[in-house]
Formats: sequence, structure tokens, C-alpha cells
Amino acid sequence: MVAREETIRDAMFDKVLLNCEENYAREETSSLNESTELKANYCNEDKNQDEHVNLRELLIACAEAISTDNKKVATELIKEIRKHASPIGNGNQRLACFFVLGLKARLAGIGSEILHRFVTRRISSNDSLKVYGMWAKTSPMYRAAYHFANKSILSAAGTASKIHIIDVGIAAGFQWPSLIQALAKMKDGPLSVRITGVDLPQPGFHPDERIKVTGKRLEDYAREFGVPFEYHGIASQWDSMSIEDFNIRDDEVLIVNRMYSFYRLRDEILLGMNKSRDQLLNLIRELQPKVFIHGILNLSFSPYFVPRCRMILLQYSRFFEMLDTLVPRNSRPRQLMEFDLFGPPIINQIACEGSDLVAIPETYKECHKRNLNIGFQELPVDPIATIMPLSDPPARQAKFRTRSFFTSTRSSDLAARLSLLQFFSSPTSILLTKSKLKNYAHQCADTARRDA
Repeated sequence: MVAREETIRDAMFDKVLLNCEENYAREETSSLNESTELKANYCNEDKNQDEHVNLRELLIACAEAISTDNKKVATELIKEIRKHASPIGNGNQRLACFFVLGLKARLAGIGSEILHRFVTRRISSNDSLKVYGMWAKTSPMYRAAYHFANKSILSAAGTASKIHIIDVGIAAGFQWPSLIQALAKMKDGPLSVRITGVDLPQPGFHPDERIKVTGKRLEDYAREFGVPFEYHGIASQWDSMSIEDFNIRDDEVLIVNRMYSFYRLRDEILLGMNKSRDQLLNLIRELQPKVFIHGILNLSFSPYFVPRCRMILLQYSRFFEMLDTLVPRNSRPRQLMEFDLFGPPIINQIACEGSDLVAIPETYKECHKRNLNIGFQELPVDPIATIMPLSDPPARQAKFRTRSFFTSTRSSDLAARLSLLQFFSSPTSILLTKSKLKNYAHQCADTARRDA
């Protein structure tokens, strides 16, 4: 049984998820430096391998051959690409592995069968934590978004004594331990927190297993920090839920949270959930939350095959190249992320069409327009929430402001280019573009200098 393999909580969970994240990242800096040095050993080898081979050109040429039904040329190109693609090679070689697998499946007309082998693999909480820990070291995307969202939740709660957070796509619940920890340090005592964790049912005999384990983990953290806590898990497809499932109470501040996640994209591929996005947003609108926090992966999509392949190469190569720069090639978490999280959407977009094509990402403009059309309105953003720690003493806040923010933006512009947070209230989104974040940073830097 999967339940026996799951870990509710251990020292590694605390190290990665609590507000010792900064120390965790600092401790791991040396390992990142070492991996960067190790990568230098591969450079000459990679150059020799790629000197006469341009994998990207071969991949696009193969896609063009398939689009014109030139099976002979496509088959020869696939053979040539497979000679140079490698699941343990550099970033381009690893990306080419998934790309050529999708091309081969499309040529053979078995895209959905190949994809099913990927998305039906169960991912344990332990493996998810390893992937999240690695991602937190290499990119500010998830950590910065979780921090900003949690800080905004505390701000929205105001002077209320009870809050109800509906987390749509809660997965392993990695966002919430640091919030529970911050609530325990509030001057007037912790708020009473109720979290309703919503997630898609998992394949197998225990579709609600992951969501139950997540609830037990969060209850354990709340018990340790002395925070009044209640949890309710819902394993359901988005289009089968109703307002009654959430037990809305008048004495609670209601906040809906829906953060971007490769895990969710993977689950939506498995269940074909793309068409239910509007239904889910309409349901959230009907719940009338005080704040709706929406994070997406800012990726482009084309309905046409060859342009879509070009977009996939451009967008996913950033992820693979970043990991290749900072993470050892034999890293188990890296392999998990590439195989279980990057692989399914790449293969789905290349190998499938029609109703089988469900990994359809959105740009921030498309998502923003969709949310406004549903009836949400934009909320202003507090710049301090983007850069101030959840639970730092006031004396340290001015010193922390510029340091924390610029660490996030300088680590990689991937966060600004490939991620987005939007904030809404319900009769209402803030667009966190790179230029706006920089403006906020400069404002707070000026404030910090005046305070000093």
C-alpha cells in the first residue's frame, strides 16, 4: 500500500518547509557551487558531442517532416536524434529525450498510450519534498510565490480571529507549514485556521491518499506550534464540486488559493481537466472570497504543431539549462523532476492532438483576461509583502527588505518570466511583472536607507 511508504513528517520536512528556508538555502550554496564546478568537467565533452550536431535543428526538422507526413525523413531524423539524446547528458540532450519520444509516438499514432505510462506513476511525499527542496535551491519561483501569498493572506486576515483557506490543488501542502509557524508568533496570539485542501483524485485504489497524508502533516505542525487548526480534504474533479462542499461560515475570513504547479499540470493531463478551468473559476467566484490568490506558469501555446514545437524547445530549455548549470547530472531529485514533471506536458503537446491534447498552458495576459471576464477585480499589492519575511522582528525588517528581494530577482529572471501571481477579490488581480517588482524593490530600498 502507498500509505505505508508515505512519511507524514520528519527532520527534512522541517528543514525545507519551515522558516529556516533561508538557512537551508545558505547551507546548500556550497553544494551548488560544487555542482557548478563539476559541470565544468563536462563542458569540453559537451562541446565535442555537439560540435557537429545541432539537436534543436534536428528536432524541428523532424517535426516539420511529420507535419507534412514525410514518414521516411521523419524516421531517419528520429534515429539520428536518438544517437545524441541522453537522459543523463546536458540540458539539451535531456530535453531531446522527451522531445524525440513525443515525435516517435506521434509518428506511430500512440501518443496517448506513451503519455499514460508517465502520468500514472505515483509520486510520494518524500520524492515531492526532494524535488521541491532542489527547486528551492535553484530557482526563487516557488519559495518567492509561497512567501508572497502567505504574507498577503496574513494581511487580508486583518484583525479577524478566524480564517478559512481553500487551497485548490493542495498536493503535499508545502505552502502551509511556514504560515502556521508565522501565525504562532503573532503578538495577539494565533488565529484559528481552517484549511480545505482540494485536489484531483490520484490513480489507483486510494484516490484520496495524498490529500489525507497532507492533512495529517499540517495537523502535526499546527499541534506543535499551538495554532487552532481544522482540516478538510476533498479529492474531486473540478467540475463536480459545489459550494456546499466547503461548509462556508460567516465568522471566518475566506481566502481561496490556487498556486501554479507542475504537479497540477501533470494531474490535469491524466484526467483531461483543461476544459473545466472556467467552471472552477466560476465556482471560486460564487464562493465570494475576500481574496483569491492565483499563480500560473506563464507559458505560451500554439494550436499549430510546428510552432508549438518551437515554443516547447524555447520555454523548457530554460528549465533544463538552469538545472544543468546548478544541479549535478546524477541528482535523483533532478531526474524525478525531469521525468515526472517536465516530461508529461512536453510529450502531451508533441504527441497528442484533439481531445488528447490537455496540457494547454496560458500566458499571464490570457489568464488575466479570463479572470476578469469571470467577474473578478484587481486588488492593489502591498510591496512589503513581496520582500519581508513572514515572521521577522520589526528591527530586522528594514535590513531584510533589499537583501531578500534582490536575492530573488538576481538568482534567475526565470521567476519573472515564467511565473505570475494574481490577486483578486470577489465582486476582484495584481500582475506581478518583472518591471513592477523592480519598482517595488527600489521604493523599499529608498525606505531602508532613510530608516538607517
